[in-house]
Amino acid sequence: MADHASSSLGGLSVIIPVYNSAAMLPELIERLNRVFARDAFPVELILVNDGSEDDSWRVIVGLAQRFEGVRGVNLARNFGQHSALLCGIRQARHAISVTLDDDLQHPPEEIPKLLRALQDDVDVVYGLPMHRRHTAWRVAASWIMVQIARAGGPGGAYRPSAFRAFRTRLRDKFIDVGVNRVAIDALLGQNTTHFTTVEVEHHPRFAGHSRYDLRRLIRLAVDNIMAFGLLPLWLVRWSQRLRSLARGGGPSTDCSRYVIAKTTEDI
Repeated sequence: MADHASSSLGGLSVIIPVYNSAAMLPELIERLNRVFARDAFPVELILVNDGSEDDSWRVIVGLAQRFEGVRGVNLARNFGQHSALLCGIRQARHAISVTLDDDLQHPPEEIPKLLRALQDDVDVVYGLPMHRRHTAWRVAASWIMVQIARAGGPGGAYRPSAFRAFRTRLRDKFIDVGVNRVAIDALLGQNTTHFTTVEVEHHPRFAGHSRYDLRRLIRLAVDNIMAFGLLPLWLVRWSQRLRSLARGGGPSTDCSRYVIAKTTEDI
C-alpha cells in the first residue's frame, strides 16, 4: 500500500468486533500488519471483545503485547456487533476508520481499495463482495438490509456493508446513543450523504461458524428499521421502554462510558 504513504490520510484506525474468534485472531492480525508494514502513516488495530465465551480476550492481550499498535477493549458482556463497533469507533485515535469482521471473510488485503476510493468528496466507502460466500437466506437478509437503508438513507450508492472506511470525525455528530440497539449505518447516514462503494473479494470463513442465525438477523433488521426512523416515534418510544423494563434497567450501550470491563492498556 505504498501509494498511500504520502497521502493525507492522517492515520488509520482498524476496528474489529470480536466474538469467539480466538482461533482466527492471530492470522487476522498477522495479515493486517503485512498490509500496512511499509506505510508511513500511523495505524492502530482496535479489537473489541464482545463477551466472548472462548479465549478471545487472552489472545487479544497476547497480540497487544506482541504487536505495536494493537489495542484491546473487553466489554463487560455481549452487547452485539454494532454496539461493539460503536465502542471501537469512539476509541479510534486517527482520522480514518475502517471496520471489518473477525472471520477473515473480508480480506485485510482489500482495505487499500477502500482507502483509494475515499476521495475528498467522499465520507464513507462500503466494500461490496464480488462473490458472496453466504447461504441463500443470509444473502436474502442482506438484500432486506439494503432496502431498509435506501428507504431511510440518502440513496444512490448507499449500500451498507460491514466492511467500511469512513472519516472518523463523523462520530462527533453521532446522537448520544443510550438505547439497547445500535445501527452504525444509520448513524453514518444521519451525518453525511457522501457515500460510494467498491467491489472487493469475499472469502469463506477461516474457522468456525457464523453467529448470525435467523433470529439475530431478524433482530438486526428491526434495529435498522428503528434506527433509520421508519417507525412512528410513539412506537419507537414504547419499544425502548418495554426493552428497558425487560432488562431491569440495564446499562446503556454507550460503550465508551458504561460497559468497558478493561483494556489492554490497563494491563
